[in-house]
Amino acid sequence: DRIDIYSTAQRKGEEFWTRNEFGGTFLLFGMMVIGVVFHLVRFGFDLENWFTTKDEKPGVDRILPGWVLGLTVVLGLVAASVTGCYMYYPAPKELLADLSIHNTECVLSARNGDWEAADKWIGYSDDLSRRLEVGVFLRQGKVAEFQSSKAKVYRQKLDILKEYVDSKNPNGIKEKAQDVANAYLRMSASFRELDL
Repeated sequence: DRIDIYSTAQRKGEEFWTRNEFGGTFLLFGMMVIGVVFHLVRFGFDLENWFTTKDEKPGVDRILPGWVLGLTVVLGLVAASVTGCYMYYPAPKELLADLSIHNTECVLSARNGDWEAADKWIGYSDDLSRRLEVGVFLRQGKVAEFQSSKAKVYRQKLDILKEYVDSKNPNGIKEKAQDVANAYLRMSASFRELDL
């Protein structure tokens, strides 16, 4: 019975990692560690009593002006936002690995006539190509016209493929899927040149 719990937990953890990748898994792991720490501290120290007593605690209780609290909150929000941006928009080398998988699934699904899967992978590929450009902008302050044009061409080819997928038109779908594959290769080559 205990083995089933561990295998279920492992399977759920792998599913969570697949859906949320590093950022979400890191946050979940951080919350679990904090929970375990509080659980262990509870045995040697009465946290609940410490938080609820109104006695003066010398050296601990300080009266802070409102501007200090406000500034702390604002700085915390800015730091969390910047960290979140860098996690959601990773460096091109990291994102291209995911985009390669998504693009391959998109092309294969379209070629095999799996319309529902192709529609899903087209959306994912489009989103990742946009995140790729934003990730470069965050790190360099600009996106070169060459890379930007390759990404736009890639998304245009995805849009054309999506029209075929939405109409479930098998005529010419293989050529359109190949156009997407070729556009992806050109786009990924242009972004791999960056040393980020």
